[in-house]
Amino acid sequence: MNALARLKYDYEQADDPAPAAVDSARPGPILITKASGAPGVPGKSTAWPLAFLDSITNLVGLGRDWDGRGSAAVRTDAVVFAYSMLQSAMAPATSPPAIVPLGHGGILLSWASELAEVEVEVVRPNDVVIYHRDVRTGEEREWPSATEFSELSSLLRGTFTPKSDEHAS
Repeated sequence: MNALARLKYDYEQADDPAPAAVDSARPGPILITKASGAPGVPGKSTAWPLAFLDSITNLVGLGRDWDGRGSAAVRTDAVVFAYSMLQSAMAPATSPPAIVPLGHGGILLSWASELAEVEVEVVRPNDVVIYHRDVRTGEEREWPSATEFSELSSLLRGTFTPKSDEHAS
């Protein structure tokens, strides 16, 4: 079973509602867990992990030279790292990102609303660039990150999570 199939299988089989920890210093399997339901809504689970896994399955299937210009195939290690990063940064009800393959084998995760635009370029594990634009003020910021995603989490939970669920998980 390849790494992506394993991610999907592990998510579907998980019963533990605790989020997976990201240990970037130690390679090895990543624990995939289902997010718990929204507070006060028994059985309501998150849709973003399945949306992520479905989207990424299609992208990984593109293979090398997917754009006819010699681009690298989407890196499985970048996908696994992105998934793990999102598990720690997103609430269960946070909107799933749009996912775009990049020529170097990484992926771009993107969210947009009337308030903000957020893009996360995952080049490879521990090599991430985060971009944020406040639509109201026009202010833009971009910063690299390897293992610290609390600011990304605040952005996603504050802007792309329904208010009733922003403190969940």
